[in-house]
Amino acid sequence: MSSSFNTDLVAALSEIKNPPLDGSAAYGDYSTINACLDAAKTALQENNFCVMQMFHCDPDRIVTRIVHASG
Repeated sequence: MSSSFNTDLVAALSEIKNPPLDGSAAYGDYSTINACLDAAKTALQENNFCVMQMFHCDPDRIVTRIVHASG
């Protein structure tokens, strides 16, 4: 793991704020995936990260991967 990865990760994490609770269900309010991505994407992008999402079947799920420019 490169030192730029660690430096960029610390910087990104320090900029990310908790997403708003914009969803509601019988068990209470929650943050939707859109709110979570909105809260994190800018800070990640500004620190050399990108977010990739892939849909998989059997069982159905979305896999979110965070990738750094260093590989």
